[in-house]
Amino acid sequence: MTQQRDFDAIVVGSGATGGIAAWALTAKGLSVAVLEAGPDRTRVYGSTPGRIARLARACIARDQPVQRRHVVYWMTDSRLFVSDRDNPYVTPADAPFAWIRGRQVGGRTHLWGGLCLRFSDREFAGPNAQWPFRHRDLDPYYGRIERLLHVHGTRDGLAQLPDGEFGDASPMSPGELHLKASLARRFGRHVIAARGIRAPRAGVNGTAGLLSSNATSLAAARATGRMTLRSDTVVTRVAVDSASGRATGVECIDARTLAPHSLRAPLVVLCASALESVRVMLNSRSARHPGGIGAARGLLGRGIMDHVAIPLLFQLPHVPEAAGLQLLGSDGVVIPRYDTAGGNARGYGYWGGVSRFPLPRWLRRDRGAALGVLYGMGEAARDDGNRIALDAARTDKWGVPCAAIRYAWTDDDVRLAQRMREDATSMIEACGGRVVGVADVLRLPFLRNRGHAEMDTPGLFVHEVGGARMGDDPATSVADPFGRVWDCPNLVLGDGATFVTSGWQNPTLTEMALCLRACEHAADRLGAGAP
Repeated sequence: MTQQRDFDAIVVGSGATGGIAAWALTAKGLSVAVLEAGPDRTRVYGSTPGRIARLARACIARDQPVQRRHVVYWMTDSRLFVSDRDNPYVTPADAPFAWIRGRQVGGRTHLWGGLCLRFSDREFAGPNAQWPFRHRDLDPYYGRIERLLHVHGTRDGLAQLPDGEFGDASPMSPGELHLKASLARRFGRHVIAARGIRAPRAGVNGTAGLLSSNATSLAAARATGRMTLRSDTVVTRVAVDSASGRATGVECIDARTLAPHSLRAPLVVLCASALESVRVMLNSRSARHPGGIGAARGLLGRGIMDHVAIPLLFQLPHVPEAAGLQLLGSDGVVIPRYDTAGGNARGYGYWGGVSRFPLPRWLRRDRGAALGVLYGMGEAARDDGNRIALDAARTDKWGVPCAAIRYAWTDDDVRLAQRMREDATSMIEACGGRVVGVADVLRLPFLRNRGHAEMDTPGLFVHEVGGARMGDDPATSVADPFGRVWDCPNLVLGDGATFVTSGWQNPTLTEMALCLRACEHAADRLGAGAP
């Protein structure tokens, strides 16, 4: 292999956390190589322009059978999703997992809705949580991320959803104000303006969206002059020193030519997404790490989690519709976690909106009712039987062993989903509304209503976390409280792989805050010459 020039740090991945890692490390004065497995796209297409071309590509694509199962696939450029043929993985028939991926500079931030919710101590210190810190430790990092991304919201003083550094919230629709008043009066529950980024997804005028790391953290890192971005660079494994077992850099393959090469640095930060980072660690086998880096205690790859998610479509009769509203990030509402009768160790909340669907009036069956949706988001049970391993018999296009992913909803997950569904139904009915199916809404005779009894395949909500959990004790965790792998302390996990529990909130903001904290800690240690 050819030896490349040295950097102070290597960041693997350029999405939500990869951008934050680059921003944090360059701000500390480090020279940073950001490695992205996919291309650096100059144009991406959403709803306009290129709408017909986008839909045509999506309809004829035969190499994306998993990716096209995700609803956003049909709303944006299908090239923002990977080819399942080039990026295969293995999953058992009785425990399937839908792995939704995006390989390009910016990663899946091009597909992100931009919802930004902090974790509270009910997540960090809840039963069986065992997170090695509390909200107060992460608060300043949350705030800096919120300011960088210009997060909008209201300061509501709720213990279960801590306030942040917000710009003005988007206004609620008449239907959402009706929901807010009804639930406060009937249940004493809160309906608040969604907290997130007020910006469109990728595709407006063919450019990367303002939700993407391209436009925020990567741009800030690039402005320092200390970031080198290398796209089409597939990282296959972390290289280690045979004597010390510490990381010396990474081994890569050029995605276009398949030529192998290596890069060296005294600090490596994995931000490839939870499952992909674990896959790289498992493939980083050596005499010092025979099962992969971090695998010595049998915990690596175990305890992956996705959210228990339940969507309910509903109508509110006699509530005026509102025009020009969108359901995205800071545009919508949140019903934060609340205490249920008898308590609930694993919490849940809701995100959604009313009158935020751009449907022509002629297509609506009931033009006198406002249309709404609530997504129940529940904390999944952490089960070490839900795991990612390697299938050495099968490789991807670049010769990297495929992931073997097993994920099955537990009985507790099923019960939690049922509670979320029952609660949402009772809240909608208390507002004078009713739960409906798509066929109840649209004037299309061939439609059939989908029932609400089944749960989606794990992975389709694209909130996967875990697989290399952090903790205070190396006997029960893979990484320390700053994301440093116990067995290889100059390898830092900067994405959701370190999550101890899933929480009920969208994980992206917490992933970014953890990454900022971890990278600044690692940079300070590197500057001080600490091992």
